[in-house]
Amino acid sequence: MHGPFVIVTFNQRIRFQGMQRKNTFSYLLICNILKILHIIFGLLSNISTKKWLVFLLIFSFGKLWGNNHKVDSLLISLENARDTTRYEIYEQLYEELWLTNTDSAKLYVKEALNYSKAKKNKQRTAQFYNYQGKLFEHSGDFEAAIESFNKAYELSLEIENIGITITTLNNQAALYNDMSQFETGSELLFKALRLAEEKKRPDLQSMVLTNIGKLYYEQNNWEKAIVYYLESIVIKKKINDLRGQALLYNNIGIIYYYKGTLDSVL
Repeated sequence: MHGPFVIVTFNQRIRFQGMQRKNTFSYLLICNILKILHIIFGLLSNISTKKWLVFLLIFSFGKLWGNNHKVDSLLISLENARDTTRYEIYEQLYEELWLTNTDSAKLYVKEALNYSKAKKNKQRTAQFYNYQGKLFEHSGDFEAAIESFNKAYELSLEIENIGITITTLNNQAALYNDMSQFETGSELLFKALRLAEEKKRPDLQSMVLTNIGKLYYEQNNWEKAIVYYLESIVIKKKINDLRGQALLYNNIGIIYYYKGTLDSVL
């Protein structure tokens, strides 16, 4: 028997007592990694396989260690943070945790929502409703995701923030696509595109065109996907978005690869 696992949880904050820290993520992470290593090594007999496994685990552990160390630092900073700094820390916590620990990300986003509402900051409230919606979507709670996105959308219209409005429409479209409601997703994206064009926001227009391309890509309509990717690239060249251009050329290359037309990739 290997004994019980130490379950890593992010639901408790780190608090200092003098210079001593209790219940850090890093300590719990080490316990889990060592326990898993012990069990896996007991099951493997091939030495070569073990060497590769060690390499992969060291690489993965390094990334996890870095992420959890950052979360530790953010939570410490959060204790006394106010206003803009506090919002930024909540954003970073969301970014660090949404893939690895959705429950804890939800906890901090809810805390951010309570804080922004208390401060009557509607822009930040709309922003964190979007984050909350993505977290609900990630965990498969589509009804809750729709509710959160609807709240973000209504607030964005109230404060006339076109950036948040279009971002929310994109998020709603992605959600309906995940639910295989492609027609609704498409309608939302083209609505966002019209708004971006009306407001003369090439950055937002390019973002929506990219997402329309993704929509067609996911439906295996590769020709249309390429058309919208190329339209987005034209705009990205005008606004000098080099990184965005590179990502889109990569997407187009992947399509040509799957189509078997490698000459087009080159």
